[in-house]
Amino acid sequence: MSVRIEPIQDSASADLALEALLRESYVGCGFTDPELADTMFRAAVVRSRGIVLVALHQTAGMLGTVTLVSA
Repeated sequence: MSVRIEPIQDSASADLALEALLRESYVGCGFTDPELADTMFRAAVVRSRGIVLVALHQTAGMLGTVTLVSA
């Protein structure tokens, strides 16, 4: 499996993929209330926290994320 790690692209499709992945991971697994996720996992909100890196697979798409926040 070939995976690339890179800063998230500035595009509507990247935003949708980010929001879907976070919702699936946190809401779908029961860690976050769906109403809270509506605001907490919006791409613009996530991006405002720091540098968002994504793990991308050529065919599977976005596999995961890491947000780098300066202390």
